[in-house]
Amino acid sequence: MLSLAEMASMAPTAGGQYHWVSEFSPPALQKPLSYFVGWMSTLSWQAGTASGPFLVGTLIQSSAIVMYPDYAPTNWQGTLMVIAVTILVWVMNIWGAKAMPIFQNVMLVIHVFGFLTVIIVLWVLSPRSSAEVTFTQFTNSGGWSSTGLALMVGQLSAIYACICKLWKPN
Repeated sequence: MLSLAEMASMAPTAGGQYHWVSEFSPPALQKPLSYFVGWMSTLSWQAGTASGPFLVGTLIQSSAIVMYPDYAPTNWQGTLMVIAVTILVWVMNIWGAKAMPIFQNVMLVIHVFGFLTVIIVLWVLSPRSSAEVTFTQFTNSGGWSSTGLALMVGQLSAIYACICKLWKPN
């Protein structure tokens, strides 16, 4: 973050990565590197945008699996779920734009109360461990070859929420 802040102070821009690559690269490489980074930023933005409906479609299919144990999910059903979510988001953005601020505020309240509910339930019902056990004992219950690998795989879901959040100077 500090390196981004340093670059932003030296070359303030709304362009972001492709502008900074052009600004700080050797003159012979400015254009090709800027072009490459610009396309990589665009592709990563599109992949990040597509990951939202994919995640929601997968969660809906997972909920069906939990509710109906006899349900055997298939890839094509998951794909149809992702397409349905994408169409719903598209329709809401086009024809529901005026209602979007109200919808977002309602969803904020639901998420805050849902978060508090989950935290309180886990706090009250979860088993207690000492501080020593909490901070010194690590378990690898997933069958990964090492605890370090299990840690790295486990971090993916936590880091996922931060992938598309790039800091850009004003």
